[in-house]
Amino acid sequence: MTIQTYPRTFHVLTSGLTVTLGEWDANVLYRGQTFTVTEEQYEFTKDKRGASWLDLTEEEQVARWGHQKFSTGPAPDGMEVGFDDSTVLYRRRENAVFAARKLTDPVERAEAFKAIERKYGRPQSTQRSVAY
Repeated sequence: MTIQTYPRTFHVLTSGLTVTLGEWDANVLYRGQTFTVTEEQYEFTKDKRGASWLDLTEEEQVARWGHQKFSTGPAPDGMEVGFDDSTVLYRRRENAVFAARKLTDPVERAEAFKAIERKYGRPQSTQRSVAY
């Protein structure tokens, strides 16, 4: 048995991990977010047998959820928060487009739009076709 010291730090590997670290506060976290757990908060994660999901190994997470959802330590450098979540990406793209539209220099604006397309891809079509 490994003795853990607190606070412990974890990072999220898959967006949508819901973390409850108290009686009522639940947060949905995105890939790349880091969260810290105190010893008191750790106690809230235990089930009736005294086991905590925070103690699951990579293999146990895969067996339970089909993939690894979190890992110990802070998120590695370069891991963008929420980059696997389509809603987050949509909002980021829209914010970047909004900022690019404010640019008054047409060359600078065109370069900004090219950079947006390289990073986020082409926008989703707003047209829908319905087969009859």
